[in-house]
Amino acid sequence: MVDITKTGRITAVEKKSLQVELQTCSACGDCSIKSSCGLREYRTNVIKIATDQASSYHVGDNVEVSLSSKNGIIAVIIAFVIPLILLIGTVISGYLYRLNDIQNCICAIIILIPYYFALFLSRRIWERKFCCTLKNYQSKD
Repeated sequence: MVDITKTGRITAVEKKSLQVELQTCSACGDCSIKSSCGLREYRTNVIKIATDQASSYHVGDNVEVSLSSKNGIIAVIIAFVIPLILLIGTVISGYLYRLNDIQNCICAIIILIPYYFALFLSRRIWERKFCCTLKNYQSKD
């Protein structure tokens, strides 16, 4: 599978990790009339990357961050597909048990609380699973 690669800038260097700022633009960023269009949006994301060579990087260095596309698919499943299945399953169960619409909606929302709490408790595992890697870097000097 292909790696997902983005270029970013280091904003902080810690003992065993780096904070990298990634700028993402909207899908129309590659459009031929982008200079005259007012719809172009930029968003800044800051991610933390664990690395043993953190001391060799400096604030302001440009880096190339990559994530396996397999991990990207797993992240989408965890963040969107499983909660959707839980919601739909709860709504269907509520209709089978003849709950009214308000009770059904409340149950569907309440069922997500333990799911997201479990994700929160297991965040250290997920941080290790979805770690980004630095492919190369160019110093700003």
